[in-house]
Amino acid sequence: MVPGELKEASYTLGANRTDTTFGVVVMQALPGLVTAVLLAFSRGIGDAASVLFTAGYTDRLPESLFEPVASLPLAVFF
Repeated sequence: MVPGELKEASYTLGANRTDTTFGVVVMQALPGLVTAVLLAFSRGIGDAASVLFTAGYTDRLPESLFEPVASLPLAVFF
């Protein structure tokens, strides 16, 4: 997603491949990566919230089959 002209300009100014990768490519791709991580995290929390509100929540182990139990979304949330 990084334009080729940016890499070519970095090479033209005398940067080597490592400098170009970390100084240009990663810095240009970083906002997109951060956005993707935040969207994935918020989607996971949103899906977990619906399970928590419908199934209930508790943070202790059940002593019988009729008591509530901690769900996986709750464990991820904590």
